[in-house]
Amino acid sequence: MFKKSIIYLFIVYLMQILSIILNILLIRNLSLGDLGQLTIAKVYFQFMDFMHLGSRFTMDRYVPASNDKEGREITLFTMIISFVASLVFMIIVFFFVNNNFIILIFMISGFIFAQGTIYKAFFRAKEKTKEMIQVVLMNMFFPLAVQITAILFFNFKIYLISFIVSYTIGFILLIYYFKLIRVMPYLVFISKAKSFYRATGLLFATSIVIFLSFSIDKILLERYRGSEVLGEYSIILFIFATLMVIPGTLAELVFPKIIKKVTQTSKLIHWKEMSFIFFPTLLAVIVANLFMNFFIIKFTNYAYLLPYLHLISWAVLPYSFTSIMYYTFNALDQRKTILKINLIVLMVYIVYLSFLLDSNSENILRYFVWGRIVYGIILIALYMIFLKKHHMLLIRR
Repeated sequence: MFKKSIIYLFIVYLMQILSIILNILLIRNLSLGDLGQLTIAKVYFQFMDFMHLGSRFTMDRYVPASNDKEGREITLFTMIISFVASLVFMIIVFFFVNNNFIILIFMISGFIFAQGTIYKAFFRAKEKTKEMIQVVLMNMFFPLAVQITAILFFNFKIYLISFIVSYTIGFILLIYYFKLIRVMPYLVFISKAKSFYRATGLLFATSIVIFLSFSIDKILLERYRGSEVLGEYSIILFIFATLMVIPGTLAELVFPKIIKKVTQTSKLIHWKEMSFIFFPTLLAVIVANLFMNFFIIKFTNYAYLLPYLHLISWAVLPYSFTSIMYYTFNALDQRKTILKINLIVLMVYIVYLSFLLDSNSENILRYFVWGRIVYGIILIALYMIFLKKHHMLLIRR
């Protein structure tokens, strides 16, 4: 198990290197306006990962404690929900909101990618690291390698084609290799819907809030300051997004243990798991700061953004703890608390961003970066406050 976990981490870190290469190539080959448009398209891509309407987060809660047959039924239920919701959403966006073909390409690709993450969620919940590695190779590593090849040797149009084709081929391989997709009887589907609708609804609302917390700054900045300023901000966020993968990946390896510990022993604080996530993330931030100047100066024309790039790298550290807190509250069935915490922080964040945009501040990028840092600090602080409150309630009982 340990050996497979090391292999999984190696592949994920290798993908991060490839992701850095891809982003540098895009930064070098695209104008700030094009980068801004690409950033908005990626928002749609990422939003497709929430078309499971919260059911994938239900998987995180129930699949670890389910037998194989029940776990597969929950997974298939999630796939069906995701497919129907994605189809409806894509039709609405393309015909009634924005008929941009780049956005359509990213939405379709995002849907395909989201289906792959459902596969990974199933094997992750079952602690099947070998299968997780295979899913990552097909659904993430392969598309990334194809996209790098396309932008390196061809042009942006070929890159867009490779984007959707690579994800499609990867998903076909998943279907063929794992054979998780089956016909689900109508009554079984209805039974699952009735069993999970309350938990799914709360987790879906939370997932939308979390998605907005990582997207609202881009949306507002593009609307009020234009795509070029958003292009600069997307270059800054490139460092943040790259480093954020590390705590997210490490949390995937420990979350089944957290679910089991909380449900079986009511343990609320997980120092071992927190350390497992925090220290590698801290090391990655330090290494990124050491090598950042070289890569940005040598391979891009945006050295003037380096102060912001260094600053935002530290914004990743609070998220080393928030994932552990999220899984703990989920295992405690405190989904309303999760939603409340994230909603409070999001509303504060929106007020902060709105104030900045109305003030016509010249140094808008610096304040946006500080907003991202403070967001993570407030989030972890509220998680700790509510966790302590829940602990006190348990003691009184």
